Amino acid sequence: MVQQTIEEHDVSPQNVYNMDESGFAIGSTQGACVIIDSRIRSQFQARPGRQEWVTVIECICGDGTVIPPLVIFRGANLNTEWLVPAELTPGWRFSTSNKGWTSDIHAIQWLTRCFEPATREKANGGYRVLILDGHGSHITVDFISHCREHKVLLLRLIPHTSHLCQPLDVGLFGPLKRTLSVKIQPLIQTEVSRIHKPEWLTAFIQARQTAFSHSNVLGGWRGAGLFPFNPEKVLRHIEIPPSPTAINPTCPDSPMHGTSLDPALFNSSLLTSSPLNAEAFRKTASALCAQVQQKKVLATPVRQLIPRLTITTERLHAENSILRTRLKAATDVLSARKEHKKGMRVSLKDQLLSRRTRPLPQRRKLPHRKNQQRNRPKEASGEGSGRHRRSRVIWTIILVI
Repeated sequence: MVQQTIEEHDVSPQNVYNMDESGFAIGSTQGACVIIDSRIRSQFQARPGRQEWVTVIECICGDGTVIPPLVIFRGANLNTEWLVPAELTPGWRFSTSNKGWTSDIHAIQWLTRCFEPATREKANGGYRVLILDGHGSHITVDFISHCREHKVLLLRLIPHTSHLCQPLDVGLFGPLKRTLSVKIQPLIQTEVSRIHKPEWLTAFIQARQTAFSHSNVLGGWRGAGLFPFNPEKVLRHIEIPPSPTAINPTCPDSPMHGTSLDPALFNSSLLTSSPLNAEAFRKTASALCAQVQQKKVLATPVRQLIPRLTITTERLHAENSILRTRLKAATDVLSARKEHKKGMRVSLKDQLLSRRTRPLPQRRKLPHRKNQQRNRPKEASGEGSGRHRRSRVIWTIILVI
């Protein structure tokens, strides 16, 4: 499709572009998953505690040149303190978003204010090709309409193929993030709790100058099989699983009783598939046992199977250990919840809750003196009224005390 579009509209490599976004976490180095031996005493370096996302929109050309990027910081407004001297970032654009992500507005702004001015003169009125992935901001009405009006042909990649077909992913973003980790590492080693935006931007400029070299840009196009056009660059990375009929189903218990050796039975895809095909794994193991028992020189497919079988067994053992640990943690949580005593519903209305899950008793409010006089029944004057006056005096004394 790419080659057909380029030939049909007579587009030269200097007018073929690839754009994509990449995110960076300020305060962290390149992410990695490391498996270590827990019995070894080692010291590990922690990342700075503050993580903030920054998105950069990059675009490269088929002739090896690069368009100035759009950097999107996290924030409501752009602060000039975040930037570095203008001579270090000629033609760069800066913007903000609530989370540091790109959006439909950022995509159309990049197209009209970054891509269009930088490529219009080179196209000289001809067609331009823009290769991009299927991100939602790339297929909005405004984005597509602008491309149609300005003779920009959009070529959208098939989902989940950008790591193979997109030059930026193939040859540039990986070296950029590795180099950026190296540039930021001295700052992280100072054990600062926070990396500021200008510090990150300075390291990013240096890393970009190293990673986005002319040779690396051409290498990205070459690795994606576009310039020069070579589909085998991509097709050779696609592993086609064997069909179920490729495995001999006649002897499931001992598939190697015959004299012929079926290479498909020892295919690595049987051991690297996720999740593992248990039936195929059992047949492969039975075939290996049969070959070893014959006490003959092992064929090449069998010899290659042994280390793969060992690695697969170790992987399964590691996965089993992780699952057992997770199961134990889930069981402990459920046990703790079952042992937790049930509470009781308490109606709280202008009351406090004590540790015994019972409301604290309210202090009894004494009626106001005027209310007492208002609500007191009228009594005849004499001994009864005198006793009432004496009791009122005693009650008043008690209240004072």
